[in-house]
Amino acid sequence: MNNEVWKRLLDPVPLIAIMFALVIAVPTFAGEEPLHAVAPDAVEGVHAQDLNIASGDFDLATTILMPEGAGPFPGIVMLPGSGPHPRSHSSAFAEAFAKAGLAVISFDKRGSGESSGNWITSSIEDMAADGLAAMRTLAALPEVDSSRIGLWGPSQGAWIATIMHTMTPDIAFIVAMSGGGVTRRRSEEYSYSRALEQLGASPAEHERADAILDAYFDWLAFGEGRDDLMAMIDVVKDEPWYQALQIDSVLPSDKNRPNWEWVATYDPLPTIETMNFPVLLLFGENDDQQPTAEAAARWAEGLSKAGNVNVQTEIFTGADHMLMVGDPSQGHNRPRAERLFEIISAWLQVQTGIDTSSHWKYKTPTKLLEVQDTP
Repeated sequence: MNNEVWKRLLDPVPLIAIMFALVIAVPTFAGEEPLHAVAPDAVEGVHAQDLNIASGDFDLATTILMPEGAGPFPGIVMLPGSGPHPRSHSSAFAEAFAKAGLAVISFDKRGSGESSGNWITSSIEDMAADGLAAMRTLAALPEVDSSRIGLWGPSQGAWIATIMHTMTPDIAFIVAMSGGGVTRRRSEEYSYSRALEQLGASPAEHERADAILDAYFDWLAFGEGRDDLMAMIDVVKDEPWYQALQIDSVLPSDKNRPNWEWVATYDPLPTIETMNFPVLLLFGENDDQQPTAEAAARWAEGLSKAGNVNVQTEIFTGADHMLMVGDPSQGHNRPRAERLFEIISAWLQVQTGIDTSSHWKYKTPTKLLEVQDTP
């Protein structure tokens, strides 16, 4: 299965992690140039340690980045996005956090890079358990202030962060980017609808697509109607508009369906309503993968019910899912949204007490490590 199929269908929210300056460390999709991640030993003032940590029956290949100095430092856990996600995909951002004075832990998503396991046959709870294992590893270090460890949740990582909140009371803050708030089903329906629009689908074709999607989500939720779903797909699979769906290419097996049930059933709102720690929400106005206004409103609704006033929401004009602006045909060779880095810097300084002002303008190191895409 290729990355383009993963990108659009297994989890329509793309594999993402915001990167600094000119270093772009996100996955390579069909037709794009290879991307790069920063080698840990190229960052002055940051100590890197690679290790394996246990999460259930699996080992996660992990990197800890520690600022120079005695500490104790606040910390941040870099959660993965969707699809295959080795830690190299978020290394540039992780290193920028470390340069700013945070202890950082990142890991290869299970089944990606050097981690064992298989993300395709794992549940969202499994992903959250992996994040919790990383958080506990960071908290156990003497250089780290265990009361000041937060989460970076890009895209699918925002939903993972929400699940983690049900597993531990020790989350100090969350930075969520282009994810969460709405149900996972709503996010996917929006993504498919935008893809249909971009293909020029007619209103009648939208209706046929909606009927297939309803059958698809019903099967994910209840495990019934797979044969009927496949029959519906067989009728339309050669029509141009169906290229926006291609559900038959990624339909889980009956055995694996429970691991993907959350896509049809999970609603983060009840959990958001219990969050009483600082939250920074980052969205792009022109996100084709996530309904920005709806997601921001649902986050606000839940956090308001929680009585949480330590919330900052930023919707960046003209920005897409990865908070990039400019001509989409330029791929990842585009600037980030204006003031994105200054906003994150100022927010982290308030929430963690670190002085980020002298570090946040991250310079491109001369030594780069090429990202190896997961087959």
